[in-house]
Amino acid sequence: MSLDGKYRKPIPPIFMFGFERSGTTLLSMMVGSHPEIAVPLSVTGLWYRYAGQLNAYQQLADFKDLEHLVDDLLTEERIRLWDVRFNREEVLDGLKPGNFAAVIERFHSLYARYKGKLFWGNLDIATLDNMDETNRWFPEARFLHIVRDGRDVALSHETMPYGASNTLEAAEKWVHRLRVNLKMGAMLSAERYMIIRYEDLILESETTLQRICQFIGVVYSPAMLNYPRMVTEKIPEDRRWLWPALEKLPVKSKAYGWKYKMSASKRMVFEGVANNLLKELDYEAYDRVPKLLSGYAFELWCFLGRGGRFKRLTTKLGIKRKSKLERSWHKAQQTDSGNEYSTAQQTSFGALVRNGVYDADFEHAQPAKAFFRDCMRYIYEQLGSATSLSILDCGCGPGAWLDFVRQITDGEGISPISYYGFDVTSEMVEVVRRRLSPWIATEHLQQGDILKDESYTFQQNDQHYSIIYAYDVIQQLPPKLQFDACKVMLRHLAPGGFVLIFDHDNQSLYGRIMGFKKFITRHLKIELVPPYYCNARYPALAKFADRIRALGQFATEIKVAPDGKKRALIIHAFAKPMR
Repeated sequence: MSLDGKYRKPIPPIFMFGFERSGTTLLSMMVGSHPEIAVPLSVTGLWYRYAGQLNAYQQLADFKDLEHLVDDLLTEERIRLWDVRFNREEVLDGLKPGNFAAVIERFHSLYARYKGKLFWGNLDIATLDNMDETNRWFPEARFLHIVRDGRDVALSHETMPYGASNTLEAAEKWVHRLRVNLKMGAMLSAERYMIIRYEDLILESETTLQRICQFIGVVYSPAMLNYPRMVTEKIPEDRRWLWPALEKLPVKSKAYGWKYKMSASKRMVFEGVANNLLKELDYEAYDRVPKLLSGYAFELWCFLGRGGRFKRLTTKLGIKRKSKLERSWHKAQQTDSGNEYSTAQQTSFGALVRNGVYDADFEHAQPAKAFFRDCMRYIYEQLGSATSLSILDCGCGPGAWLDFVRQITDGEGISPISYYGFDVTSEMVEVVRRRLSPWIATEHLQQGDILKDESYTFQQNDQHYSIIYAYDVIQQLPPKLQFDACKVMLRHLAPGGFVLIFDHDNQSLYGRIMGFKKFITRHLKIELVPPYYCNARYPALAKFADRIRALGQFATEIKVAPDGKKRALIIHAFAKPMR
């Protein structure tokens, strides 16, 4: 019986695929969470590889050849990674010699039966190149092709231990393989071949999944968005680093990430190859790709490194390093561990609330307020006649700055404004809610971590803000994570918006003096500063500004307080992406 309570004929098998790092695994997890459809972990070319080796099994001429093939398949790692254990006799029961497609169907249908589901689907990125062969095996099959902005694909490949070795190679492979498949897909009817965009799956998940269900021939189920619960069951623990976002609901900031991550030279190289296809797929692209020396220089570097030459060279030299994605995963695991910075912050600042250092009446010093006011007024002037603003305080503490922002905006006659804030310490959140409850909704103030995208989401809605600021928050992070926090804030900034980072610069005279005092306090136990100051590591704001400008989507400026101590790094997102 189907989800809608009616008996009906089985639907054709579903083959899902796309270019590497295009969201294929996310798609398969969503479809596989449907109550009627079972989708195992990707076989990554397994069926096509065995199809090319059928001569070794005498083209399955008799039952012994069939047994030999099934026995070999049962030992395959890709099959053993499926979260079931097959019974050999069940696999072989009723199979006829000479039909390789029946073997494929048997493994998948048994998997569906073990999962208590009616229908089956297959995930394999190799179908991108072999759809014609699959079509011969299953003439009624449905093909679901997921595409993603190739610039994000190229950036993702940079983090991987395999795949394209650089931006140029990623562009060439992306264009060639997609064009071949698009031509194959054009030969099929719309009832059998469907293209969906990764960005739609992320930004409009439910609507896109409803379209997919209509294409497949099943009734949409909200269970498809509960896919994170299946991660532990389906993804082996030692492979979860490959898909670090699968344990969360769709991370909207992963759509169009190239706009803030990709340098201008990389974009020129990628679009030099892929500009036309980007436009055909309705992605934003240059009208005409710029011709700049930096782009030509980077293209030459990519050309010299084609085929992983540089990686092979470093391997020969004995230099081995884990991929960026692996390092990020391990760093995130450490960040979540009990001994890392967030736990230390929660403990230390929670104690300060309990000891009365911070309470609902806390106020900042007048010189700090004056500098803060000057910076905010400067931004209001830049924003001009914006009809509405949304302001987010990252690390809002007891709410003193949010309270002060309200006073400034009221004085400037700016309205309407929506205010939001989060803090890593639950005790601080309780304080700020008591303080600001008369004019900020409780659900707009929550516990959160500046490094985690979900902290920027309120009431289950992903939001982008006109102004995001952090006052003396970046210094509380380990140095290796400080610029990461800047990038997360930028991901949640609306076009034309501003990020303000108020902090001390470790290269300033004040920063160096304080570094010395904290060193003496920490190691010689001579208390030149309060002990909790020692947790802070002042960031390199000037260096951050240089790195952010290099992204090509932001302007930066640093303002210095009159006493020369505090600084404000002001980041302005261009209203429209640079072409």
